[in-house]
Amino acid sequence: MAGIRYTGLLIASARSQHTRESSKEPMTREPIYSSNEEQKEDDLKLRPMRLEDMVGQRDVIERLMIAIEASKQRNDVLGHILFDGPPGLGKTTFATCI
Repeated sequence: MAGIRYTGLLIASARSQHTRESSKEPMTREPIYSSNEEQKEDDLKLRPMRLEDMVGQRDVIERLMIAIEASKQRNDVLGHILFDGPPGLGKTTFATCI
């Protein structure tokens, strides 16, 4: 789902279905990706924290700024925003900046 960072995706182990059924063992889960503390610290240091610091996606930034300013002028909260797209476009970064 866009805007959510998955840091611990899990998949079933590589055992075959036949082996699990015959041994009656519960299916185990093994992490396929895990981030360590160093990666998290680097992520926080490098990821922009303000929309003004974002590089690229200027059209998206302009639209977000309009929505943010409009909600400020109305003295209301910003409505729900859904970011969608392939990995690496900055969805999580935009969500963090907002």
